[in-house]
Amino acid sequence: MDIPQITAALKVQVKDGEVIVDRDNEMTSQTLSCKLPAMVTVMRNRDLRFPTIKGKMMSRKATVPHLSAADIEVPLDTIGKLGSPTTVFRSFTPKVTKVEGVVFTDEDPAVAVDKLVNKLVEDKILTR
Repeated sequence: MDIPQITAALKVQVKDGEVIVDRDNEMTSQTLSCKLPAMVTVMRNRDLRFPTIKGKMMSRKATVPHLSAADIEVPLDTIGKLGSPTTVFRSFTPKVTKVEGVVFTDEDPAVAVDKLVNKLVEDKILTR
């Protein structure tokens, strides 16, 4: 979008073509300002919010509008693959290697633990 942004604002003021924002994090409070136009995301408070059952049920019924680049009047060379500053050379899914496992089924837990420890020492995972 090529405009300044400030996130997690708790208090926002617009004055003389400038936005002034107060925000907090775990350690400090900050007062930031930037010239307009700007994008500011706002938080109601510092506490985390968890969804309610009612909210979850309402979200199932909600419709999300699908907008194209033409709908929002954005130049095509600034979005998608053409507008991305990232170049992907290769995309792949790594092969999953099968791992051999050993299950100790001894009825006596002490015997199973001894076998497990011996196996881990043998595989040089543990040392004695």
